[in-house]
Amino acid sequence: MQTLINEEQLFCVNHPQTETALRCSKCLDPMCLRCAVRTPVGLRCPKCTGAERGRDGTYFVPSLLSQVSPTQYAKAAATALGVGVITGIAWGQWRFAGDYGDWSFWFALVIGLLAGELVARAANERRGPRLQAMAAGAVLVAALVAVAWSGLVVFELPLHYLRASISNPSLRYSLGLTIANGIFVLFGMFVAALRLRL
Repeated sequence: MQTLINEEQLFCVNHPQTETALRCSKCLDPMCLRCAVRTPVGLRCPKCTGAERGRDGTYFVPSLLSQVSPTQYAKAAATALGVGVITGIAWGQWRFAGDYGDWSFWFALVIGLLAGELVARAANERRGPRLQAMAAGAVLVAALVAVAWSGLVVFELPLHYLRASISNPSLRYSLGLTIANGIFVLFGMFVAALRLRL
């Protein structure tokens, strides 16, 4: 014996002219194939997945990694500033500790790796351009703090004298204000930003 089920005619909630046989696996609203978003638990409608409509009319789910709350931004910014200041002091102090030469490349690299990792952890592994800027900014802050620390604490130069004596090539070299060190800092900023890329 064969039983026939009288099925009602369904139309997509987002496209009322499109007939469909699909329903969202969560809210059971009818949806067409253009609206259906594939999830691990079946096809769902844009409303239930938080999907956004793309330029071509189809829906996509924005990456959870790019959804950063204001609290996470605040934690990431505080972490970036802390990393920049602490590592900058260490960098400025190390420059004159013994006769080791200039380790700016290694400091920039390690600070870039550290800043990227700690900013990512402070933001609960979120990613995006603003977090990249914060991590890269930590390397820049570290470089500026290292120069200031070297001049004001290690050399014990007064601030007004430090500004006036930047034109002295030997002092610029001692403070780490060289083109090579600038390239190293840019490299460290790139490394930090790379960790937070989408």
